[in-house]
Amino acid sequence: MKYKMASDEMMQMVRDLVAKYHKRLDGASIAVLTKDKATKSMGSIVIGTASKVPSKVEPILDDHYDFMIVIAMDKWADMGPSQRVALIDHELCHCVLSDGEAKMRHHDYEEFSEIIDRHGFWRKDYGETAVQNVLFDQGVKVGTIKKRTK
Repeated sequence: MKYKMASDEMMQMVRDLVAKYHKRLDGASIAVLTKDKATKSMGSIVIGTASKVPSKVEPILDDHYDFMIVIAMDKWADMGPSQRVALIDHELCHCVLSDGEAKMRHHDYEEFSEIIDRHGFWRKDYGETAVQNVLFDQGVKVGTIKKRTK
């Protein structure tokens, strides 16, 4: 699978989102790569991933990075502007810089609660009812999470 460095537009989106929502990542170095096609994991399409940079990938990159985000361009092409922002925002939520150490954060549910709050149920395959049932089971009042219409 061939990877490419992200476009300037995508990198600007990362910088804007870090400044607006992810202050904990100020000073973190984030490599954003693209690949041609999405993959599947446990039956779900994987549009993007975030991780610490694997040691086997470090020599390929032009610098040292704390995190690596990879975006599947076939799915990116099908997304509207608000979905693209939500995807990058989602991947950034995985990244945590704590005392200078890169760490990964897991999902709150099958999505981060702040992504649902900011962007609503932005993926068609979420199944809003299923997510709301999980929230209800965990004691979250479903009415407190509003679906965005943007």
